[in-house]
Amino acid sequence: MKSKSNFVLRLLSLFLFLFLFLYHVQAQPSTIGYNCTANRPTNSCETYVFYRARAPDFLDLASVGDLFSVSRLMIANPSNISTANTTLIPDQSLFVPITCSCNTVNSSITISYAALNYTILSGDTFYLVSTQKFQNLTTYQSVEVVNPTFEPTRLNIGDIITFPIFCRCPNSSQLQNQVNYLISYVFQPSDNLSSVASRFGSTQRSIVELNGNNIQPLDTIFVPVSRLPNLTQPIVPPPPPPPPASSGNNDRRGAVIGLGIGLGICGLVLILVCGAWYYREGILKGKSRKYEYEEKQGVQRGENEVLKAEKVNLMADVSGYLDKYKVFEIDELRDATGGFDDRSIIQGSVYKGCIDGEWYAIKKMKWNAYEELKILQKVNHGNLVKLEGFCIDPEEANCYLVYEYVENGSLSSWLHEKQNQSLTWKTRLRIAIDVANGLQYIHEHTRPKVVHKDIKSSNILLDSNMRAKIANLGLAKSG
Repeated sequence: MKSKSNFVLRLLSLFLFLFLFLYHVQAQPSTIGYNCTANRPTNSCETYVFYRARAPDFLDLASVGDLFSVSRLMIANPSNISTANTTLIPDQSLFVPITCSCNTVNSSITISYAALNYTILSGDTFYLVSTQKFQNLTTYQSVEVVNPTFEPTRLNIGDIITFPIFCRCPNSSQLQNQVNYLISYVFQPSDNLSSVASRFGSTQRSIVELNGNNIQPLDTIFVPVSRLPNLTQPIVPPPPPPPPASSGNNDRRGAVIGLGIGLGICGLVLILVCGAWYYREGILKGKSRKYEYEEKQGVQRGENEVLKAEKVNLMADVSGYLDKYKVFEIDELRDATGGFDDRSIIQGSVYKGCIDGEWYAIKKMKWNAYEELKILQKVNHGNLVKLEGFCIDPEEANCYLVYEYVENGSLSSWLHEKQNQSLTWKTRLRIAIDVANGLQYIHEHTRPKVVHKDIKSSNILLDSNMRAKIANLGLAKSG
């Protein structure tokens, strides 16, 4: 009887151990991501990640915006920062907007993330970019799963990798309870649930209900809020006033001032005498010339004011969109293209030019570029031709868009003109995949969505590695 009781106790202990073990395993966040169910109406949403400014590469909104493919203003407004070109301090808090969706990676994995494309630089690895640049908002294991065609130990500079930033969208029940955002936040070693809840204006209970009670440092958790909290930003102190002048030099300074006044009076008398003599000698001869000169100057001033006003108006049209692009002078573009010589033409009104040792493609157009500029400022993808800057020439009412130069020209020229060179089927397949990736990005990962409306072989360019980039968004529509 005693042995039977011991057996029952041991069996109960084993069951209790298995229960606690399974509960612990289930509470652990997956290193691959957070599961979701595809094809639900609440699977896609606009949400935010909490990000900290870090030295040396991410101490301005432009660099953070480039990393997350958003503009500076899109970070400044929700982060309570009044000036988009402000310099950040280390660990300064930011809210960065992302587009979250439920993505089917393969037949067995469906996870929720925001797909951000990142171009590999020298020294980059999946682990370093995930932990340092994206600050553990994703994991290298998840990056490997989402990018199955890339080998982590054989990355090349220029490879375009999709980094899945962990996120979640509120379900219908949460939306009914006024939970409008689930903010992605990386739990820090110094954090506790109380401090996180206080920071975001949430509650410990709602955080535990959403994330479980086994949150570990550097886990990505989701904080439910009805609205974004108001981040307290540091106040930059004004520069110190200049030091007062030394009192020991007052007498010397007074002597210098007195001497200057004396010389000024003498000079003024001399000027008056010379002026009277010149006026007496040339009054009759210069009278008609004076009227002619004044009339000419008046016309020139009027033209200059009109041109200046026109340029101001044109700049005002795009100032809200081109907050991080270089503004080129028209003389720079003329020098780069040999005065827009026909020999510099790539195709149509697009010229090839060299500025400061870098080659660019310079697109000349009449002032109808507003919609194209509005779309270009919100896209950033390796399979789209990158806008480097722009120039406005009010004298001829022209606008110039300055793009990266894509070395191997258009796909059309390779298919129809280069008879001695042909594309292998492997290259053709890769070009098709690149074009599909670029179109998927503008169709699904821009808000509002963008439709190109002019996809053809002449608008697909090939770089030095024969990778495709979509060009010419002149006919694109957003909405």
